[in-house]
Amino acid sequence: MIAEIGDPQQAGVNSRGELIVKLRELLDDTRFFRIHRDAFDRAQTRPFAATGGAFPFFSAVVGWLGVFLTGSDTSANALFGNLQVVTARALSLNPVLTASVNSAAGVMGKMISIQSIAVAVAATGMSRTDESRLFRFTIKHSVLLMVVMAVISMLYAYVFPQAVPTAP
Repeated sequence: MIAEIGDPQQAGVNSRGELIVKLRELLDDTRFFRIHRDAFDRAQTRPFAATGGAFPFFSAVVGWLGVFLTGSDTSANALFGNLQVVTARALSLNPVLTASVNSAAGVMGKMISIQSIAVAVAATGMSRTDESRLFRFTIKHSVLLMVVMAVISMLYAYVFPQAVPTAP
């Protein structure tokens, strides 16, 4: 990447001026995406805001589902982190709490993600037919721990709110 920026010929442009124009276009595209992403998050907030005071509970569910579907806590945080913060602010809840619960409950979804099940089966020498049996066994624990995280989230939201730092 650095070589491409330093040498316009390698970057596929004819001059440094053209390279600067292309970089400006990229920045404009990035700003456009960010603005529309924020609008998308605000639009997606409505259904979650409808949960009202129960949102800290559903915040855990969103994190859990996000990691189950993506297989990655980082990906789920990237997808749903801003949504959690925007919804928390709309409901006058602590956005630090909802973003944290998104990540913490997401870990509970990792144990049932398809990638994790496949790795566990391969690493232990189980047969492919054992994948569904392992999933059925593990999902009980995953759901239980996600509910525990959701209840802890509700406690921090309404019983111990001073224990969670506030966003600046």
